[in-house]
This record gives sequence, C-alpha cells and structure tokens, in this order.
Amino acid sequence: PHKSALEVIKKEQLKRRVFTVEFKAEVVRHEKAENLTLPECGRKFDVLPKLIGHWEKQYDAGQLTVTAYSGDRDRSFW
Repeated sequence: PHKSALEVIKKEQLKRRVFTVEFKAEVVRHEKAENLTLPECGRKFDVLPKLIGHWEKQYDAGQLTVTAYSGDRDRSFW
C-alpha cells in the first residue's frame, strides 16, 4: 500500500521538535530585549507563543541554563 502525499505531510507535521536550552534562552532574551509580544516572537522564531511564555517562566526562575539540567543537558521537551 502506497502512502498518499497527504499522509506523509501529516506525519511530518506531527513530529515533535526538540529545542536546546540555549535556543530557548536566546528566544526569551530576544523577546525581552526587543520588547516583543509572545505572538510576535513566536512568528520571528517559528515557535508557539504559549511555549515561549513557558520558557520565559523557566528563564526568570533561573532554570534555562545548561547546568540546571542534570540529565541530557542539551535537550528538553519543554
């Protein structure tokens, strides 16, 4: 059975992206420095605004540093 192009596209869209701690911190720093709204920042970095809000809380709590993660230091799902 051959998969349709639509099935392939949907499967691609469902893949979860994994963002590094460094990327998350960089997005939050840009958001703060440029005084961007979450939707503006989300469009700039192609990330959901809700995620940026979550990262901002982590950043403000000092949790977006590589040393804050004891396991896999380069990646986290949130």
